[in-house]
Amino acid sequence: MMEDPAQPGADLFVKTCTQCHDLPNPKIHAATEWPPIITQMLGRLQKRKMMSVSTHPLFVPNDQQVGQLVTYLKDHAMKEATRSGNETSSEFILYESKCTQCHALPHPTTHTRLEWPTVIDRMREHIKERQKNSITDEEKSLILNFLAEHS
Repeated sequence: MMEDPAQPGADLFVKTCTQCHDLPNPKIHAATEWPPIITQMLGRLQKRKMMSVSTHPLFVPNDQQVGQLVTYLKDHAMKEATRSGNETSSEFILYESKCTQCHALPHPTTHTRLEWPTVIDRMREHIKERQKNSITDEEKSLILNFLAEHS
């Protein structure tokens, strides 16, 4: 998903990331998560470039371009949920504990009430693949109740 295509870094996002991925959405990670992810991905890209015998040269951004790319991704990153005084419910605490096993906590408005069940099911599969603390059907129901009230 292309966010603000005129912003510096948008074209670098497409040019760099689509070499290995379908065009990802900057909202798949929080702003705090993007810098180490970019570092990791650029390391992989440089390694691929050194080993490549392809007729299509791989693009590796220079330091200035990396800065623009990181700024773009942080500016369009997923909005994180933060615990405030009124978010002490057992449903929020369950949501927080399950989701932060793998990533920053998405703000409930990240998805609509209708989208959340599919997102939770996809995350359940990721959790199972990574052998993390699974989400039971009962926990899924509680989390979806919380998200429905706050999305």
